Amino acid sequence: MRVLSIIVMVYMLFALIWWTILLHKKNNEIFVYQKELIQKDIDTAYEGSHMELTSDIPDYARIIKQRKGQNMMVIGEGLVFGISLMLGIWFIYRSFTRELKASERQNNFLLSITHELKSPLTSINLGLDTLKKWTMPHEKVVEISESALGESKRLEKLINDLLTATKLDSSYHYEFNDANIVSLIEEKLEQFQKAYMNIKIGLEVDRSKRYIAKIDGQAMEIVLSNILDNAIKYGNGCDILVRINSEGKTLVLEIADKGQTIPEKERTEVFKKFYRLGSEEVRKTKGTGLGLYITKKMVEAHKGKIAIKENKPKGNIFEIKIPLES
Repeated sequence: MRVLSIIVMVYMLFALIWWTILLHKKNNEIFVYQKELIQKDIDTAYEGSHMELTSDIPDYARIIKQRKGQNMMVIGEGLVFGISLMLGIWFIYRSFTRELKASERQNNFLLSITHELKSPLTSINLGLDTLKKWTMPHEKVVEISESALGESKRLEKLINDLLTATKLDSSYHYEFNDANIVSLIEEKLEQFQKAYMNIKIGLEVDRSKRYIAKIDGQAMEIVLSNILDNAIKYGNGCDILVRINSEGKTLVLEIADKGQTIPEKERTEVFKKFYRLGSEEVRKTKGTGLGLYITKKMVEAHKGKIAIKENKPKGNIFEIKIPLES
């Protein structure tokens, strides 16, 4: 339907150009005819003597002015209608492109959510079924139980992300309080370091400065968890470096990884709901495309900004800026 609309509007644009040319040509023909009549009247008045027409002759000056006005009107109206049609085509194309991208993101989300829900449930059911049917050593029971617990927590996080993303659009409630953001970051990094012993998570902070900000502690934990999860997920096992500094009354938090560099044209797209790089049909990494969307919304709720920069020679730097208390 959109394509048909564009075709019709393009046809109308070319038809408008053609009619503009025809009207311009017709005005010139009328001018020539009127000029010949005036010339004939003058020649008759001067008994057959030929006299050149000049702008001093009132009738000739009148038709010159009339032709100029008509040509300007045709060109002006043609331009107005032409620009209107071109804007219409552009708006239709932009709308169609947005709908196509939104549809693709939603399709990717449905594919990913189906996998993300089935995978942990399958693992949990398999573990429980194994424990039910077989008698095994305590160590094996602990191993299977821990695996099932991990999948259960993964499923819980997925459900929480879905609920949070829904609430962010309408009813999410923040509780802002003054807090030392460095302490909060250090606690979160310690949790991640214990969970991922094979990855070194470094911290650089200028402790001569004061980092007190009005934040929602739970929301800020979600922000940190989502970015660290992302860095670990796509970091190929490489180290992660967290830097804390300030610019005037603004906190600057940078989380740098050495994973796959996000293309520049994608660095704003990844913050959109359901958006994930690549196709769900061949993707190996877990996720739903909600983490960075939630992160951006929560950073903005703190009157902050988040952006992605290239971490040379490879990787990404997630930069968060949040106002500090005076």
